[in-house]
Amino acid sequence: MPENNHCLISLEKSTIKEYCLGLAKTANFMSSLYPELIFHRYNDEPSLDVWNKLIIQCENNLKVSTLYLASIVLSFSIVDAICSRFCSHTTLSFLFSFSTNTSTQYASVIDFLPAKLDHNQNISNLEKKVLYLIHSQPKPDFLSTLEYSDLVYFIVNYLGLEKVAQLLPNCYVFMEEQITGQQFLQCIPNDLINI
Repeated sequence: MPENNHCLISLEKSTIKEYCLGLAKTANFMSSLYPELIFHRYNDEPSLDVWNKLIIQCENNLKVSTLYLASIVLSFSIVDAICSRFCSHTTLSFLFSFSTNTSTQYASVIDFLPAKLDHNQNISNLEKKVLYLIHSQPKPDFLSTLEYSDLVYFIVNYLGLEKVAQLLPNCYVFMEEQITGQQFLQCIPNDLINI
């Protein structure tokens, strides 16, 4: 992702909006993929059985990865909309701590979240996989120094993936500056905004 989104190379200097836009580009790309585009057959290779298994696994992986990225984009867009009330170009480093080798501990927006909330009780296997990925924040990756997983986990666990999918179009309209942050926040449950 950083090679296509130069703002993601130095996350400490990136704004929340730049980060969201970078991830949104990748999320849009992922949502345009389909398994048959990734796996091909030629002269009965691989066998139909193997190919069908690849297609099913790929379909599942694409769903999980698309929802994973959508969850991060939506969560950060909510934070960006809240921050836009005060400052339109809030940097990631202002809100989130970056893992470092220093002993200095800086406060992060995550430090102010309530204890883990099990708001969403009945979740599907797909949702469990996405929440697991969010919570574990896969490493190593180029984002490994940015500690955001607790925030995204909290928001997605609160809303549920179905609501995340419903809110995503509003999120993109906000990122394209067709609506204000305040208008976007009106789409989000008030209780979550208050938290």
